[in-house]
Amino acid sequence: MQFLFDESCDAIMVRALRASGYDAKFVAEYMAGASDERVLQAAFDENRILVTQDRDFCALVFRDGKPSAGVVLVRISDELRERKAQRITELVTGFENRLSGAMTTLTLTDVRIHPLKE
Repeated sequence: MQFLFDESCDAIMVRALRASGYDAKFVAEYMAGASDERVLQAAFDENRILVTQDRDFCALVFRDGKPSAGVVLVRISDELRERKAQRITELVTGFENRLSGAMTTLTLTDVRIHPLKE
């Protein structure tokens, strides 16, 4: 499973998944400043799950019908950096088979996964 982290994400989450052996690209490292549409398209083209803290991606997928390989919306405060890294790792290891083709919301205490319509 491959991931693309939007610039809205804390780099600690990227490092956590990489340390766990996952293929995780970070928009800030190779396409900084790209529009949300471009980021979503890049994730889809590369069959990567997009990880973001920006709810605008939900609108692009649901309202505008943009294609997606899957989106993880992280709703954890920036003050809890270490906890974010732990939660993203827990999510991926615990729900890896359900993230593709789904809109997932991750909080400190909950995981909500909704399959995207094809």
